[in-house]
Amino acid sequence: MKFETEAGTDIAMIGIWDADVSIGDIPFKRLMEELSKDGRDGKLLRVDTGADGGYSICVVSTQEELGAFRLDAYAEIQHDFFLHSQSGTFIVGGVEDYRNGTPQLTSIDDRFRLEPGAFRIRVYAHNDDEEQISKEVAAEVGEDDLRCYQEQKSGWGIAIAGITLAIVGGYFWSWWVLLPAILFAVGVVFYFSKLNSSDERVQRVERAFREYDEIHPALIFHFEPVPEIGVSRGFFHLDEVLNQQG
Repeated sequence: MKFETEAGTDIAMIGIWDADVSIGDIPFKRLMEELSKDGRDGKLLRVDTGADGGYSICVVSTQEELGAFRLDAYAEIQHDFFLHSQSGTFIVGGVEDYRNGTPQLTSIDDRFRLEPGAFRIRVYAHNDDEEQISKEVAAEVGEDDLRCYQEQKSGWGIAIAGITLAIVGGYFWSWWVLLPAILFAVGVVFYFSKLNSSDERVQRVERAFREYDEIHPALIFHFEPVPEIGVSRGFFHLDEVLNQQG
């Protein structure tokens, strides 16, 4: 079984839990206490991401599926995690939907099924830095195309910074300066957009970066059936793990 999804959160926490978990509002003052208790009891695996946003997730249930990933690009989380499900259906998503009778972020597309029972979960967090990712992309598209792409992106950044300064200066100085600055900004944005869309090398490099992201999800969860759950830590802080690896 291989399941992929994008887990979003507005409270910097994503998780995996049994779809049949008991519904019940958690008082805000006891939120972290209740989440930690449910984690230790094998009801919830929580990831404190350190930031809001979306995180690509892949759940696998066999060694063969796990071995298909380039695991040297990942840090294995050094904690034991356990989950138990009587239904065999799990939900992946923002923890704000956990024990929430009216989900806001998750849907049927964020559910996956396994045989009911207990599971030990091994977690792997993507840990390639920008330099390593660029090396991987360069091996695919070539150093020259990557250099061209980086030069265009650098030029775009410098242009945007200059435009911002011009607009701010025009705003505080004179409308006669501000209006030309805005028109110039529109022209620069149009020029770079046209340049990027028409440059096959830039498009090729951007496709390579997208393909890299597609085959390197942010988090991999490997579910292994076990006779019964052990004592689960229940959560980990993603930023702390990646900082330690760095």
